[in-house]
Amino acid sequence: MNTMDLSKPHYDISEINRMAKEDPAALVALGEEKYRQNLYHAALEIKKRIGKVNFVMIAGPTASGKTTTARKLKHQLEEIGIGAVVISLDDFFIGAEAPTRFADGRSDYESIFSLDIECMHRCFFNLISHSQAWFPIFDFGTGMRSPEARHVRISQNDVVIVEGLHALNPVLLPPMEQERLFRIYVSVKSRFVIGNQVLIGQENTRLIRRMVRDYHFRNTPPDKTLEDWRDICHASQLYIEPFEKTADLTIDTAIMYEPSLFGRELAPLLQGHHQDHEEKVARIESAIAAFLPVSPQLVPADSLLREFIGGE
Repeated sequence: MNTMDLSKPHYDISEINRMAKEDPAALVALGEEKYRQNLYHAALEIKKRIGKVNFVMIAGPTASGKTTTARKLKHQLEEIGIGAVVISLDDFFIGAEAPTRFADGRSDYESIFSLDIECMHRCFFNLISHSQAWFPIFDFGTGMRSPEARHVRISQNDVVIVEGLHALNPVLLPPMEQERLFRIYVSVKSRFVIGNQVLIGQENTRLIRRMVRDYHFRNTPPDKTLEDWRDICHASQLYIEPFEKTADLTIDTAIMYEPSLFGRELAPLLQGHHQDHEEKVARIESAIAAFLPVSPQLVPADSLLREFIGGE
């Protein structure tokens, strides 16, 4: 455990456990409301700029909840009378033959060059110039671009929400006035603490999310996620984090009760042989054991955490 500055965003594990024992439904509701308030604040900031802002760019490292944040922000904007569409950068994925490779020859799927930037420029140029465009659809089941395409049409004051790892990188869009962009950086910012000791930091929160999601949606055991994690974090430091400082707004996607939820999901998966990652696994096992469990049945169907455990 590391000592932390308690002025930084954090959740107190003692308080989480008290609520998990006395009223777990209230704990879940409080965690969800904090995140909803962050989205509502973002929607109001965008509303102030309507007529000037056309694109909302949402970026952040893996397992930050970008997809759910984009979808929920769209709904928040619609509730206050602003039309919005969501574009995922994943649909511009080139596929298995990513042009950027690591020194050992493996494809670097986290690189910005794993995206078809030329196609992206063409789509966004058409959308800006003609208020409509055909966007590709990437089929992750086949690992190839679908023969079908998605038609997107926007009205004058509609907002285009673009979400993806690299959405804050200026390379992605054709040249345009910077005032037309509203940039949001999405990541886990709050830590989980006991006293003044950090039990689960930002990176390990995202790693826990990623292990749970990989198991549920990609049939990938924690060992494989742990094996890839170093490369994922290195790519984040190279391609994503340098653009955080350009963001107009940061959204903290840490959900107050998530270790209480993920603990019961992850603990059985971590049992077994993790010879190359024994120390990290031991730290995570010890950390999640400190939380009283919360039932997944209490998690709302539209919760950001459903992005990782499923069941929407």
